[in-house]
Amino acid sequence: MYWLISAPDDAHLFDTLHAKTAKETYSMNFRFAIPELRVGTLDSLMALSDDLLKVDTFVESVVHKIGREYSALSEGNEPPGINGAPVDSYLTRFQWDEAKYPISSPLSELVDMIQEQLNGQEEELRVKSTDYQAVKTSLASLDRRTTGNLSVRALDGIVSEEDCIDSENLCTVFVVIPKYMYADWDSKYENLSEMVVPRSSKLIKEDNEYGLFRVVLFKRVVDEFKAKCREQRFTVRDYEYDPEALEQSQSERSRLEGSKEDQWRTLFRWCKTSYSEAFIAWIHLKAIRVFVESVLRYGLPPRFRALLMKPQKKHERRVRDALNSVFGHLGGGNFTADKADPVEALAGEFYPYVYFTINA
Repeated sequence: MYWLISAPDDAHLFDTLHAKTAKETYSMNFRFAIPELRVGTLDSLMALSDDLLKVDTFVESVVHKIGREYSALSEGNEPPGINGAPVDSYLTRFQWDEAKYPISSPLSELVDMIQEQLNGQEEELRVKSTDYQAVKTSLASLDRRTTGNLSVRALDGIVSEEDCIDSENLCTVFVVIPKYMYADWDSKYENLSEMVVPRSSKLIKEDNEYGLFRVVLFKRVVDEFKAKCREQRFTVRDYEYDPEALEQSQSERSRLEGSKEDQWRTLFRWCKTSYSEAFIAWIHLKAIRVFVESVLRYGLPPRFRALLMKPQKKHERRVRDALNSVFGHLGGGNFTADKADPVEALAGEFYPYVYFTINA
């Protein structure tokens, strides 16, 4: 977690704060250069300040969505980066991208540009992720049909042509029997209905739980036989032998596996590029927020300095104390070196300095 703060311009600001935090390894601190952006009117800045909170929340959510998708695709083996560099390197060496975000443009236009970009990326992520998940679901469904137990799996490749008897009057019915009910099946199947061919039961395949049997009977009693099987908790599998079905299933698997690989590769590359683009846009939005709040807090012309801090875990309180010892006077009598908690304000927590977090 990074803290992005600003305070009135002071040439010694960074060195003073750095001396109070870095030497005790409470925090790593970095200068954060924000150019002088186009101010407009104070009324427009106040309106923009309200909008920025909502836009920042939305943009951050999209950045993290893309990041989570990227991590899932890489199985956590490759952290997302910014133009090939680690996220920390980009943050601690931040430079405003004048070519992409011209400082001569009104701030509202820059914010709209960022929001429009992230809107598009969120929708593109939704479409690409949905397509990829659909292929994964289809492949998983095919796996269940081909790798489940005999009560649910496809029978192509298990039942051979020799197992099937089909004539003008006779047909074959396939029944799945739990192993503990084999004796029950053997003693009952011939009497479940009339016109069952005696001794036609044949065990075709077994797994850990079930056995697949075939039995031959007259077509006119098939419905009655199936109903009696259900009464006895024998599972009838409706199946017609198709010599091409196994080949078609294998072909479908190959097609789905190829499609899954292609879509994984496409989505992975897109996430890698889009995370970088989205993160860069997000940090520029953070810089705009700091600029707007600093002008509203410290006045015109814009004269402030921004700092990026990364407090070490368990030392956040000490860093707050150090910040209050340096900036407490900006908040009147509400802040002292030994009072690091924020003051409750209408818009939320208030510190004597501009303060935002970056959960990178």
